[in-house]
Amino acid sequence: MMATSLQERLKLKQYQVDTWTTREQLCLASAVMRSGDQNWVAVRRNIKMLTNETSRPPDWYSTKNCALQYAKLLERVDTPKRKRERGDGVNETPGEIVTKMLSKQRIEELRALETEERATYNHLRREIQQLDAGLLDQQLDTLWEQLVKEHAEEEEEERQHQQWLKEREEKITAIQQALKHQGPKAPVPPHKRKPKSQTSGGGQAASRRNSGLSETSSEVDSALDSPDLSEAASENLVSNKVNIFFDVHVISLKRILHGPPIIPKGIV
Repeated sequence: MMATSLQERLKLKQYQVDTWTTREQLCLASAVMRSGDQNWVAVRRNIKMLTNETSRPPDWYSTKNCALQYAKLLERVDTPKRKRERGDGVNETPGEIVTKMLSKQRIEELRALETEERATYNHLRREIQQLDAGLLDQQLDTLWEQLVKEHAEEEEEERQHQQWLKEREEKITAIQQALKHQGPKAPVPPHKRKPKSQTSGGGQAASRRNSGLSETSSEVDSALDSPDLSEAASENLVSNKVNIFFDVHVISLKRILHGPPIIPKGIV
């Protein structure tokens, strides 16, 4: 019964509410390659700088969401077998495989987008030439109706976007309520530390080789369990410390310049 409840809780914690685009996934993989999978705050900061998205919800690039999205990406990659012993060269890490796979997908998307944009450009260019030549004077009403229709479609897209934001918040609230109703987490048994004499050099090397995905998984779990750290809050904390440090030095300088002379004890 306890195992079933823990599995249900884990599924709720790892439920993927948001679906990221290939561009966002590639930015995430690149940010992890740059900052590592042990610093999700830096990953969050880098991906916000790379994507420069303004239409996303505030928690879209949260540390928890970044960790969850990266874990989903790693599930799409098969763990490569090591071939160093056979002299086939150094194998790629799962992060490198994910980045290369997403790069190929993004290149295909950009090529398709370029073809579509080029066709739209050529169509508009022909229409402008025909308008300048007076060949579309009889179709001005039709062109105006088309513009009105496109404007209505943009308004409908904005309405659907607001509806999607509302449904997303409802899903997140439902998951949080379900996690609360399942009760507290099961206590984690303390880790037993092995004596150093039992671990040989070869065993340490083997454990390091086999810990590629396990370290990432543990870091993802810790990011999901820990409270989300707001970048603005951390920046405000640093700013407050700098201001306090500056104020203390200003007060000290004023006392030295304008206050009475300070006579050391024992001289009077």
